[in-house]
Amino acid sequence: MNRLGNESAPEEPTDAGPVQESDAGALIDQMCMYKHVFLPIDEHEVLSHSSVKLCRLTNLQQELEYSYWVGVVLEYIRSLSFYQMNAEYYLYKLVIGVLVRAGRWYQLHQLLQYHIIGSL
Repeated sequence: MNRLGNESAPEEPTDAGPVQESDAGALIDQMCMYKHVFLPIDEHEVLSHSSVKLCRLTNLQQELEYSYWVGVVLEYIRSLSFYQMNAEYYLYKLVIGVLVRAGRWYQLHQLLQYHIIGSL
């Protein structure tokens, strides 16, 4: 029976890729989030901060953007941990890369010191 209660022929297995359907909704793989959400935003940030046209951003604005971006990825990692899922190494690598580009050494030190970023 399908979800509407009607009888239907069994479906053939298909290659669903990183997105899988379940009773709770769609499940999205970490690699899918990394490749299609986080990486394009990170590449855009790198390009926008290095281009001549967008150099009008003040240092405070750039710092806030980096801070927000790191917070979003860390919140995603925290939510994975909440559901007892281990975050993949590329998510940590992304956080470290953003912090290094932003010169946020103290924040990186804190994340390492308090084991927010585990041993890779």
